Amino acid sequence: MVRPVLTMRSDSNRQIVIERGSLENVGTLITHAELASVSSTVLFNIFNDYEPAQKRSSAKLFKNCLASLQNRTIDSTDNAFNCTCQNLNTILEALDIEYLTTSDGAFLSEAVSFIKYIAEAQDRIEDLDDYLPLLNSCTILLRNARVREEVLDAKLSCIFKIFQYASEQLQSLPLDAGDPVLKATLEGATSELLNALCEMANGASPTSIQEQDMAAWKMLRNWLIVDKEQNLEACFICASLFLGNLAREDAACESLVHEQGIHVPLIERSRGSTDRRILHAAGGCLRNLAVPQNNKDIIAEAGAFQFIVVLLEISVVQELPYLGACITRQLVSGSFSNIQRLLSKVPTNQAQTGPNTAVTYLDALLKASARSDDFAIEAEVARTIAAIFRVLSTVKAPQDDITHARQQVLASVDILSSVRAVVQQDQSQPLCSEGWFTLALIAQSSEGAKIVAELMKDEEISGLLEKRVKGIDDASEAEGPSPQSSANKDRENAIVLATSLLQQSRGWDGSSLPETLQERLEQMLREQAVDPTKS
Repeated sequence: MVRPVLTMRSDSNRQIVIERGSLENVGTLITHAELASVSSTVLFNIFNDYEPAQKRSSAKLFKNCLASLQNRTIDSTDNAFNCTCQNLNTILEALDIEYLTTSDGAFLSEAVSFIKYIAEAQDRIEDLDDYLPLLNSCTILLRNARVREEVLDAKLSCIFKIFQYASEQLQSLPLDAGDPVLKATLEGATSELLNALCEMANGASPTSIQEQDMAAWKMLRNWLIVDKEQNLEACFICASLFLGNLAREDAACESLVHEQGIHVPLIERSRGSTDRRILHAAGGCLRNLAVPQNNKDIIAEAGAFQFIVVLLEISVVQELPYLGACITRQLVSGSFSNIQRLLSKVPTNQAQTGPNTAVTYLDALLKASARSDDFAIEAEVARTIAAIFRVLSTVKAPQDDITHARQQVLASVDILSSVRAVVQQDQSQPLCSEGWFTLALIAQSSEGAKIVAELMKDEEISGLLEKRVKGIDDASEAEGPSPQSSANKDRENAIVLATSLLQQSRGWDGSSLPETLQERLEQMLREQAVDPTKS
């Protein structure tokens, strides 16, 4: 496309125009239909690469340019149309939008009107050189919280339409796009739109969106179930992130799962994917949805653990196994049925082959932790084990089922590896305390006590236990509650643990605690005025 040639050859000429107030006159002429084409081109020439002119931008000039655009026929061969798009972008870049949205109610209304125009007109704009200034203008406006709120109340579906169209334009660019700047600009604007939508979700609820803009809600649903062949991964990611931000409170989460059933397409679309962006977005949404107790079983029934295995196996990106561990913990917390699902076998088509083959979903979780050098994953796995044993200690279910589940958990390879890691670390006192509490819970059964006793053969671990029994807290500087309260809590858990080990070992057939360990435990308790013979 041929673009306008500058008629004002020097900055000094443009300065004269500004000083004489002619810029405002040009802005007024733009509103006259017969003069709009010429005046739009003149304004572009005044603005182009000349900051003093750009700084003279005003809300009135924006209003006049917007009116001219809305009254103009969309024609990508028309230089004046391109100039108008460029002028609006330049004006918005120069304006103090934060000030205008709080002091000028008309500007806020005009901003929303502009965004609506872009959504309605974009598919008729054939040239990206015309489209990109409008897209940039939209992202500039959406950086402002007041504009986002107004759009959310008025027409959220407009932003969804703009995001989808921008994503389609980006997708349609050839891999060897001739203009890398154009592609980078389109990518940046699309990313900004995604961020704006995530911010808008923070101020919304499923009910409010459905009541105010059902079209927006339908677009979200369609983005979740879109066929893979349509190459709209960006829209699926956007929907996942948006819905994940909507899922901030239990009521919203329960509505999204029980009434809307969004967990089903989230799981079905993503568990067969290898796209890390899709997995991360869908996993983040599921993690939030799994928080309410009423959601846990229904999400697991839809195949959540099969999806989690996919996250756990992508070890090259630490965030994904960590996310898988987080979702697992949420699902098993307070749910005996989900613990049973965790202990079921991984389907053959999902299980790895070779020496590291995961037999159950719990095995897959433990193996992911063992493969990683990221302590955050180990910590999350330890918290998952704590959640499991909390349920096994309190659930009202047939005793045979509880015993079978406990035996399965304890039979898993390296079940205490992550718990060991958290009691050894000194970065987080609450996490360390939870580790000792977990060991105390596990040692309540004979099978559990045997495994914990093996762990206590390590001098470092038994030494840490002795310190806890004595109320000595090496991690007094670490994050968490007051050192004294932490030490008291750890001391209580450590005494329960030592007592359980001695008590359970008396019932073991043909085996007992190593004599040195037994003597050490008994000595610990005596020093704390606890009679080990009555344990």
